[in-house]
Amino acid sequence: MAGAVTIPAVGEQCYFGLNMDKCHLFDETTEHNIFYQ
Repeated sequence: MAGAVTIPAVGEQCYFGLNMDKCHLFDETTEHNIFYQ
């Protein structure tokens, strides 16, 4: 868990733990991961 800062709208969902799966896929593409960094 690095630091949840400056994350896109989709990233916010991951931050709140609403879409963990989507967050993982979204992060791999934009490198804006917070849980998988």
